[in-house]
Amino acid sequence: MLEILKLALRNLGRRKLRTALTILAVSLAIALTVSAMSVYEGYLRAIEETFEAVDIFVLPKGQTIMTLGEVYLPEGFVENLTRIKNVRLAFPSLAVQVPVGVGRTPIRVIGMPVEFMSEGLPYAELLEGRFPRTGERTLLLGYAAAKGADMEIHDNIPIGGTNFTVVGILKPFGDYRDNFAFAPLATLQEALRLENRATHFLVFVEDRTLIEETASEIGSRLDVSAYHARAVSEQVEGIMEQAKAIESIYYALTLLIGALFVFCIMTVTVTERTREIGVLRAIGATKVFIFKMFLIEAILIGLLGGAFGTGIGIALSVLYETLLGQFLGVYIEPVFPLEVIGTAFLIALAVGCLAGFYPAYRASRIQVVEALRYE
Repeated sequence: MLEILKLALRNLGRRKLRTALTILAVSLAIALTVSAMSVYEGYLRAIEETFEAVDIFVLPKGQTIMTLGEVYLPEGFVENLTRIKNVRLAFPSLAVQVPVGVGRTPIRVIGMPVEFMSEGLPYAELLEGRFPRTGERTLLLGYAAAKGADMEIHDNIPIGGTNFTVVGILKPFGDYRDNFAFAPLATLQEALRLENRATHFLVFVEDRTLIEETASEIGSRLDVSAYHARAVSEQVEGIMEQAKAIESIYYALTLLIGALFVFCIMTVTVTERTREIGVLRAIGATKVFIFKMFLIEAILIGLLGGAFGTGIGIALSVLYETLLGQFLGVYIEPVFPLEVIGTAFLIALAVGCLAGFYPAYRASRIQVVEALRYE
């Protein structure tokens, strides 16, 4: 096997330009796949970290975190929540859609009690300005919301006929919250004439090992929808999986093109090397030897393409992060778990094997006499 490997490497080295172009085709296909997977994994991780900071989301019966709004619970409902065993803290929140800026870009404004913003906005850091204070008609903007609507500190945003002044802009979270704005609950309710109403409640528990049981008890006893953090993450991930399924078709086509490129090049190579195959057979090389030699060449092209493609994919992911932040105001930190790297190499190996099998088989079936006569 070592002899075949050395011969395969030597053959690839004899046609440097063709080999390089073939490896490049595989590399680009792998790079697109790796970059997409790493950005996707980074976004999912950010979502999980965000939702897991809040223990339970409580909404009106039949509502989900993705259909939030225009169905309300009384603000005083919080007293019912605090009577549930294992509930440490609960507070109301109001979510509304508001058109902002010259282009009237709709953003979601979340109202919550100022004293609980540190609980409702875990890991929040100010880019500039300050947090809203109780009784103020003020807003705290997510980074993407501020960038997309071209809003700055001291700008005013009309909500329900009342101007709210931007007093702070947050550093990027790397998730959906970058597109939100946050306001004191009482003044937002007053501006929208929704006094004492809330679209949802955020609940924190004493013992996090009992989150699922507590959420189930809240839902059954109070006749509401109560989702623990993992369930909310799964709702969002379900939507992301649908988008990923569509993307997967595109990347499958990309990989298919890479495989076809390798197939075509290897087929042409077999034809060009017909006489060489005849000489090898004449001096004792078996059909199996010929088959293995060409198949290993294709596999080496696939693996080299996988290695270079993974490196290019990592670089593309960093580029995506920069471009998304600069032009869309969306900051997603790509992650590279071993599953992503392993999948890239498995795909590269599969491309080499599948694309090289038929050319290798064809090479092994060439008759010695015909091969030696080939010009």
